[in-house]
Amino acid sequence: MLEVSTVDGRPALRGELDLRTAPALKVWLDELTGRIIEVDLSGVTMFDLITLRIFLKAREQRPTLRLVNPSEAVLRMLEITGTRSYLASAEPPVEAPRQRNNHPAGHVARRVE
Repeated sequence: MLEVSTVDGRPALRGELDLRTAPALKVWLDELTGRIIEVDLSGVTMFDLITLRIFLKAREQRPTLRLVNPSEAVLRMLEITGTRSYLASAEPPVEAPRQRNNHPAGHVARRVE
């Protein structure tokens, strides 16, 4: 199941992004609108090659798509594949303050199946 949310006004993903979530991720990315699309990945715990390919294809179709606040799992994949400068924003990752429910402040979550 794909966990989508909004963090500081940006669309965001949480949890594991892998083969199981790939179909929902494709649909979700296709539904995003806006002149500049920044997707917050600070809550991603797994990011595999299938996920990377989906984001590369999405970036090819929408040159303004950028990944922001990539988690360690995302950064690892982007570094290994040499795609960090192409996909990720130049801004450094930011550690969001936590609320009582252990979600970052400004975070609204929902699940997409």
